[in-house]
Amino acid sequence: MKTSTIMMAIVICSTIIAGSIINTKASGDSSYRHTALRPDTAEKFTISVGYHENRILRFIQVETAGDNTVGELKTKAEAQANIQCNGGRVVYKKKRLDDDKKISEFDIHAGDTCFLACIK
Repeated sequence: MKTSTIMMAIVICSTIIAGSIINTKASGDSSYRHTALRPDTAEKFTISVGYHENRILRFIQVETAGDNTVGELKTKAEAQANIQCNGGRVVYKKKRLDDDKKISEFDIHAGDTCFLACIK
């Protein structure tokens, strides 16, 4: 066998093994989405929040939990960064998040980065 064929077989086997370790439930369960990697909704975790201040992109670390709403995250970030985000939105993976929805609904993990899109 060629070396490239052997390497491809190793990569495929490693991917299958890693997938079976992460996905401990049956793949037919559509409600299951990597719960092993998602924090408990009541458990606190830290995410980065980016915002613009005087044309400079700044980042802060905000502690939150999955059962908090996006609006609560925005309020914490505004208070911590000492900024006003009048009518602004939280953006995650190029999507604007609704203030009344819970953070856990958007599959946000510890260490992820959100952005505040503030309106002046």
